[in-house]
Amino acid sequence: MYEKENTQCGSMKLIGCLTILSAMILLGSLFIGTQRLYCNHMQEKLAEQVLRFHVIANSDSDQDQYMKGLVKEAVVDYFSKSMPQHMNLEETKEWVRTKTDTIEKLAKQVLDQQGKKMPVHGAVVTCYFSDRKIGDVVFPAGNYETFRLEIGQAKGHNWWCVLYPKFGFLDAVPTDDPITVQSRFKIKWYLWENIKNKL
Repeated sequence: MYEKENTQCGSMKLIGCLTILSAMILLGSLFIGTQRLYCNHMQEKLAEQVLRFHVIANSDSDQDQYMKGLVKEAVVDYFSKSMPQHMNLEETKEWVRTKTDTIEKLAKQVLDQQGKKMPVHGAVVTCYFSDRKIGDVVFPAGNYETFRLEIGQAKGHNWWCVLYPKFGFLDAVPTDDPITVQSRFKIKWYLWENIKNKL
């Protein structure tokens, strides 16, 4: 009789533990799902307000990465001197589109000066990117519009930053990350305030 009661007590404890565990798993799944929906919503709102800029190297060889750096510096200098101030997002995209031929020629000149004959192709396109961070701002994984400047076969590491809303390239640093790099400049906090207000 004692053994039977002991067994029943043990079974009840096991059922209780399994019930609690199941409830915890369910609540955890709901929490993760809610967080994922929130992140997706944040990403979509952010993507509606930014234009990224990427320079993709021909390959990961030291020489091609060096060429990428020279091209990036030349294009950054061109943007900083030529891009009009106080444009909105659509105006920025349109300006970049109208200057794409000029930017491609500039990049080719840089490569020619180094004895490198490679094609360069630029375009404003929508691409998927994994989670990335610039300064204190996290860019959740998702689709973003970007001005992509592809050198040669465009199979190497790339450098990236944001063209809009805060045009900034200072303190860009290389990384071993195969997708992108991060820049230390900080996007204006009004971007985040805008997103929060629209949620």
